[in-house]
Amino acid sequence: MKKKKALFVLNNLTTGGIQSQALLIAHYLINDLGFEVEFWGVKTKQSNYTDLLEREGISYTMNSSIPFIFSAGYFELNKFQKIKYWLQQARTLNKKSYSVIFPFACPKQINILKLLSPSVKASFFFERGGHDNPKKETPDLYDRLVKLSKPVYLANSYHGAKAFAIIKGLPESKVEVVRNAHFSNGYEGEVEDWEALIPKQKEGLFFTMIANFFEYKDHATLIKAFGELIKNHPNMHLLLAGLGGPQKCHDRSNHFIELVKKNNLSNNIHFLGSVKNTKKLLKLTDVGVLSSASSEGCPNAVLEYMQAKLPIVGSSIDAIKEVLPKIQHPYLFEPRNVKQCTIALTKMIQDHEKEHLSIGTTNFDFLQANFSLQMLTDKYFSILTKYSNIISN
Repeated sequence: MKKKKALFVLNNLTTGGIQSQALLIAHYLINDLGFEVEFWGVKTKQSNYTDLLEREGISYTMNSSIPFIFSAGYFELNKFQKIKYWLQQARTLNKKSYSVIFPFACPKQINILKLLSPSVKASFFFERGGHDNPKKETPDLYDRLVKLSKPVYLANSYHGAKAFAIIKGLPESKVEVVRNAHFSNGYEGEVEDWEALIPKQKEGLFFTMIANFFEYKDHATLIKAFGELIKNHPNMHLLLAGLGGPQKCHDRSNHFIELVKKNNLSNNIHFLGSVKNTKKLLKLTDVGVLSSASSEGCPNAVLEYMQAKLPIVGSSIDAIKEVLPKIQHPYLFEPRNVKQCTIALTKMIQDHEKEHLSIGTTNFDFLQANFSLQMLTDKYFSILTKYSNIISN
C-alpha cells in the first residue's frame, strides 16, 4: 500500500519552539499513522536541527520559491507571469502527492496552492503567536482564496484562538485548539560548548532562560533586573540559552553580550549560545525564567521547565498565565517592567529554599495533566479524521 505523505513548511530549520512541535507531530505521523514526511525550510537551516530530522528519517530541502509569492519581486510580474508562477508551484506539490500540509510558514501561499493541488486533502492555517490587541483584518482577493480552500484554522492556546477568530472574522468554534506538548530533549553523553561556560563554583542559584533572541523575547528587561538583583545577591547567576537562525537574532545576542560587558555583569550573566541538550542544562538549573515583551502562543520553554520540576519566574502575559498553575502567579511580572522583574526574582530567592520542591512538583503534575504528548496526538487524529478522509483511506 502506498504511503501517505505529509509536508511541513517552516521558516527556519533551526532549533526553536515551533520546530520542536513540528518534529513531535511528524514523529507521530511516521510512527503511528505510517506517513512519509518531508520538511521544507524557506529561510535558514542549521545542522543542530537537520540532524534531528535525519534521525527521524525525514527528508528536507530549502525552498525559496514559495515565499517569493507576495514579495516585491512577485508584484513586479504581470498577470500572466503571476498565473504561470502559481501553476509552477502547484505542479511541484502535485508531483509529490502530499495528502496533508502543515504550513508553519507561508500559510496564505500554501492554502491557495491547495486549490490547485487535488492530492492535498487537508491543510492548516496556524496561529502560534498570540495578540495583545487583535483586530479584524480586511480581506483581499488572496484572503478570499484562502477561505475558499477551507483550511483547518488552528491555535496552540485558548487566548490565541480568541484572537485568531477576531482577526479572521470567524466564530470561535471554527478555530481548533491544540496546545503544545512537552518534550524531553537530550543528547546523553554528548559534551557541548556551553558546558565550559557554566560557573564551576556554585554558591547561589542558577536562573536559566531558554529563548532565541527574537524581538518579542524580552532579554533587555531581564538583564537589567538581574543587574539590580546582584547588588544584594552577588552569588546569583543568569544562564541565557539560545540564539536563533536569522541574522537579526545573532545581532541582538551580540548587542546584549556587549551590554553585559559594559555594565560589568559578565561574572553573573552567561550567554551559552545554542543548546542541544536542554535536559542536561535544566538539571543544573534552580529556576526557569521566561521574559517576554508581548503575547506568545503556548511557550515551549515554560513546558520544559515544568517537565524538569523547576519553579518559574516569568512575564505576566496570557500565554504564560495559561500554562502555569495558580501557585506560580505571584512570581510573574509586568512585561518590560524592570522593577517588577527584580521583585519577582528576589521573591523567588527568598521563597526558594522552602517552596521550590512543592512548586516544582505542582508544575510537573499540571504539565502531565494538561500538556501530554498523548493529548496532542489524539487531537491531531481527531482533526485529520474530522476534516478529511486521510486516516480512513
